[in-house]
Amino acid sequence: MARIPLGGLTTLNLSTHLDPMFVELYGADAALASTASASVVAGLVGFLGSLNYTSLTLGWAQQQGMIRAAWFTGYDPTGTTDSAAAINAALAFGTKGVLLTSTPRSNSAITVTGAKTVCGENMAGTVISFYGSAGFIAAGDMVRFANMTIRSFSGAGVADPLANAGIDYTGTSGTHRNFGRVENVYLRGWSRGVDWQYTWNSVLQNVVTVNCTNALRVFGQSVNNDVFAPNFTTIGGAGTIAIDVLPDGGNAPEGLTIHGGLIGSAERGLVADSCLNLVILGTKTDDLTGVGVTVDASSLQ
Repeated sequence: MARIPLGGLTTLNLSTHLDPMFVELYGADAALASTASASVVAGLVGFLGSLNYTSLTLGWAQQQGMIRAAWFTGYDPTGTTDSAAAINAALAFGTKGVLLTSTPRSNSAITVTGAKTVCGENMAGTVISFYGSAGFIAAGDMVRFANMTIRSFSGAGVADPLANAGIDYTGTSGTHRNFGRVENVYLRGWSRGVDWQYTWNSVLQNVVTVNCTNALRVFGQSVNNDVFAPNFTTIGGAGTIAIDVLPDGGNAPEGLTIHGGLIGSAERGLVADSCLNLVILGTKTDDLTGVGVTVDASSLQ
C-alpha cells in the first residue's frame, strides 16, 4: 500500500507507475484551501474544518485510488454503531472501489455495482459484521471482494443466525452477473456463504466458510465458473450441503470446476441436481454424515 500526500498530486502524475488499487491518498494541503469547494468534500472524515480540497484533486482520488470508507462520516471502526451509510457513500464516490478497515458493523445489506472492489486488509484485520440483514449484494459485472471476514448476526446480536447470503451475485435468467471474484474471504453464520445466481465466468479463490447452511450455492444458468482451494465447512446437521448446485426450472448450471481444497462438516459435500460439465479435481471431503458427492445423470456428461 503506497500512502501518497494529497498535495503531491498537484505536481506528480502517479497513475503512470503505481497500481491505483493499492494507493491510499491522505493528508492536507493548505495551499488548496483558497480554491476549494466545501461541497466536494462534505462527509469526508478528517477533511472538514478550515481545509478543503479542489474538485480536481478529489476527482483524481476518485478515479485513481481505493477510497477508504473510514474517510466518510459515520464510519465506526469499533463496530459499535452502524457504518452502512459511510460505506455506501464511499462506494458511490469511488469509481474503483472501497477499502474497509478494522471491525465495522452494518445493519443493512450493502449493494456493490459493476466494476468495483470491496477490499479489506486481510481476513483478521478487517471483520465486517451484518446485523439482521443480508451481507454484500453484487449487482453488476466485475464485482470483487477480497481480504476480509464477513460475519452474520441476528438483529438482536445472536451470532450465526443462518439467514441470507454473505455475498450474493444476483443474476437472473435475463441479466447474468459476469466476471465476479471472491478472494481470501472468510464467511461465517450465513444461510449461504456465497450465492452464485445466474453467474458467469466467475472465480472463488481461498474462500473459507464456517457455520453456514451452504458454503456455496450455484443457481440457475450459471456458466463457466471456478472454485480454487476452497475450505468449505457448514454448521453440520440435517440439510447442510457444502456446495449446492441447483437448476432454475429448465435453466441448469454449466461448466463448474472445483480445484482442490476441502468440503466438509456437513450432511453432504456436493449435491448437483443438474449441472452440465461438472469437474472435481483433487478435492477432499471430511466429516460428512451423508454422501460426499451426489449428482444426477446430466452432471456426469
